[in-house]
Amino acid sequence: MARIRDVTDGASNTTIAGERSKISGVGIWAGVVSNRFETDAVTDASHRSPINHSLTGYSSEHNGGVYVVLLDGSVRFVIDSIDSRADGTGVFQRIAGKSDGAATPSDAFTKGPKLF
Repeated sequence: MARIRDVTDGASNTTIAGERSKISGVGIWAGVVSNRFETDAVTDASHRSPINHSLTGYSSEHNGGVYVVLLDGSVRFVIDSIDSRADGTGVFQRIAGKSDGAATPSDAFTKGPKLF
């Protein structure tokens, strides 16, 4: 179990939950694991699970991406085309990791579609 003190990347740079829609087979908000192994994830942020294109990854009915919740309680929009890499160094993988030490680029999150 991770504690707040274990999140060395910062609460505003670390995702804790994200959207899941019927695209993924279920409509739930699920937690995230940022590793490269598909079977270890609740909601998979690996390169093999692109946003809106996998059964184990984030998905939504929004055009262009998904909303995620960060550890600081804020909600941000992540675009479908976010940098994602098989070696785990992509922006998508970094925002799902709690202590990888990599800086989160300022353009990692964008203004998403209006919800209501």
